[in-house]
Amino acid sequence: MSTMAGSIEGKSRRLRPAMVSLRLQVLDFVHDYIARWRHSPSLGEIAAAVGVRRQYAHQIVGNLTASGLLIKIPGPRGLRLPQQRDEAVQLLRSLGWSVDDRAHEATNRRLMEGPAIDYAPTLAGRRGNSSNGDYERGGIRRISGGWQG
Repeated sequence: MSTMAGSIEGKSRRLRPAMVSLRLQVLDFVHDYIARWRHSPSLGEIAAAVGVRRQYAHQIVGNLTASGLLIKIPGPRGLRLPQQRDEAVQLLRSLGWSVDDRAHEATNRRLMEGPAIDYAPTLAGRRGNSSNGDYERGGIRRISGGWQG
């Protein structure tokens, strides 16, 4: 009978870091999931894969995001790998786009939320009584809250 010290069926019995660290298990699962399916796993899928509650998976993902090992964007499947961002920046540069190095800190959120006012009328040169709110400008007369032509 031949025995191999420290192995079972030819595999090492030594513990790998991912076997003892839930953080590394989650990170490995997210990497493998994105490589296979081309989108992020949900928190429920992460929790089921590593055998923890969804809330604890959420906490682990938050820690991985804070340490820069994952990128979180809004949405239910909003995890991205930093490598994906780096590859996108490299692709844009190869296509001739000018990408600022600060783009790594950019966001995909809308730049402006809601309507923006880009014109603020001035009341300089108005005619009328300012105490009651009546004045005239450009041939249109405002009388206490309303406009008349």
